[in-house]
Amino acid sequence: MAGFYETIDNEFGSTVKIQFKQYADNNRKLSCMEVRKEFLLRCRRNGVFPDHIQNSFKCLFELMEDRSPYLRKMENCVAKFKKTILNLEIKQTFYKIKVYQSNCEHLRKTIKAMVPEPVSKSFLDIQHSFHQQQTDKNRKSITKKYQRLLTKFTEGIKSSLPTINNKALYNATTVAIPSKVEMLLSLGAKFALPYTSPSEIPFYHIIADVEGIIKSHTDTDVQERTRCAIANNIQNFIHQSCAPTNPQVKLYNQAEKQTRIFFKQHPEVLVLQSDKGNKTVIMDKEDYTMKMKILIGDEQTYEKVGRDPTSA
Repeated sequence: MAGFYETIDNEFGSTVKIQFKQYADNNRKLSCMEVRKEFLLRCRRNGVFPDHIQNSFKCLFELMEDRSPYLRKMENCVAKFKKTILNLEIKQTFYKIKVYQSNCEHLRKTIKAMVPEPVSKSFLDIQHSFHQQQTDKNRKSITKKYQRLLTKFTEGIKSSLPTINNKALYNATTVAIPSKVEMLLSLGAKFALPYTSPSEIPFYHIIADVEGIIKSHTDTDVQERTRCAIANNIQNFIHQSCAPTNPQVKLYNQAEKQTRIFFKQHPEVLVLQSDKGNKTVIMDKEDYTMKMKILIGDEQTYEKVGRDPTSA
């Protein structure tokens, strides 16, 4: 039994057969590109990079393992380049989709003009059905690939994110504290939350301090180079620390919001710094007040004064 393209060749000639094959090939490629577009956009939206982009920097992994003053620059360069490559791939994918759509439209008109309507309609219906089936098949495959990348990416983030330091936190209450609240409190009183907006950064203080140091040098060339270096460092800090996709910034923002809500809902709870051991202690306000009254009520240790000694 003769195949479909062989039948077309016998009935309408090799030129028509080539047009049919070209349409089928463009239709298949269009399906692949449409699914690839979805995959790449999901990757960009969630800060995930496909393996072929990640593996392009294997030559730098060995250099980045060694601690050096250029490590941060290499990391920034790799991160920026990966984003650039991903953006270019997305643009290229959109371009190819447009080309394949144009080719299919042109070939569709050509086929309709070269063969009887029942033949062209039957072929185009089959190709439309094939396009849907191929898209569904590719989408399932690419979804598994994306989930694998996302799992790998999430595990990498988890390993770099802070966890609860049970040694630095003591809960003396019976109140159940959410895990993110515990994590934030366990970081201690000296921990500073990252800036989430450039407007929060005290630029004027930074510039004033830097200028005071720079002007102590007599060489104006050195002063200018130092100003440029400081400006670059500030820009890099803003882009990295204030980036909404930064997983650590996201975690701290969520933890801060949850902590504020928690203590608003539990006004009977106090957070204090221990006198020894550098621990954060969570206590009941009534319990703390009672112990303080017992402490200062010991007249053998403390005595009342007739004036406020704060100013002295």
